[in-house]
Amino acid sequence: MNRYRPGEDLSLERTVMKYAAAVGLGLLLLVGYPAYQDATARGDFATGHLSMHRASVLDTNYDSGWDGDSNWVSQEIDLQLDDGTKVTKPMNGAVINVDSGDNVSVGLSRGRLVSVNGEYVRRHSITVPVSLPILSGILVLVTIYVVLLRSSEPARRYPYTAGYVTQSVLLCFVALVGLPELGPFEVWRSVIVLAGATGIPLVIFWWRCRQRDRSPNQPGRPPSGLRRGPHVHPDQA
Repeated sequence: MNRYRPGEDLSLERTVMKYAAAVGLGLLLLVGYPAYQDATARGDFATGHLSMHRASVLDTNYDSGWDGDSNWVSQEIDLQLDDGTKVTKPMNGAVINVDSGDNVSVGLSRGRLVSVNGEYVRRHSITVPVSLPILSGILVLVTIYVVLLRSSEPARRYPYTAGYVTQSVLLCFVALVGLPELGPFEVWRSVIVLAGATGIPLVIFWWRCRQRDRSPNQPGRPPSGLRRGPHVHPDQA
């Protein structure tokens, strides 16, 4: 990479990196706990480690509508556990065939309702899918700026930074929407999506940096055929 030129101002790069790192840390704290809750609930359900209880159905509520040509139905269930604790299955598309007064089997993970009659009913936190693409883009941005500042190279002279951030955000969004069930690794979905959406653009960045460093005609250097040799005074020729 091109080295720092004396008098070249890198304050913009440092400022952007600091603010991006602060926002990234805030998002990480915001998304960390909901992602942990989702992962532990999904993991306990998949491995059969839920705390099982009997419960009575107190009430059921339904909501329905049309989405284009298809009809959707959501259900909410109020339950009372065998120890007297009341819990609620959130309004979502997991519909259980029960009526008020029925007895059902429920599974809890660390006190949170996860299953009813063997069906997964937990509603995922909206914070995770909203925050992950932003977090992945920030991680890519901060990493690239750290590399450029360590080499004392202004990011303004490296034109692809915004492209890497965009790649990361789009990869994260596509993975969250289109990635199929991961089987035993489903509990790590958020971690896998974040790692992939961050890692792929950074690998491309690293590869392009290597190619750029190996190129004899790097930006900022004269082409190999036009490089100047040491100046020789005519009297010394």
